[in-house]
Amino acid sequence: MKNLSGHAWLIWSIVLVLTLAAAILVPFTRTGTFWVAFAATLVMLGLTWFMYRRAFHQKEPLESKLLGWPIFKVAFVALIVQMI
Repeated sequence: MKNLSGHAWLIWSIVLVLTLAAAILVPFTRTGTFWVAFAATLVMLGLTWFMYRRAFHQKEPLESKLLGWPIFKVAFVALIVQMI
């Protein structure tokens, strides 16, 4: 499980860096709508990481992991929709 957590941290970090780079380097018109969408994307990234940690924490019982997976899946799908 430790290796899975390391890979998840690496993937999450890469997605965060790519999101920040796209927001800064691509010449968009930065209106209020852009900043609200950018903030919502960053909040969704944080929420997805929190759900991952909550669903797959090592000291949680098996029931929590079984119930945590659908919650993480919903957060992940919401992140993908937000990114699109």
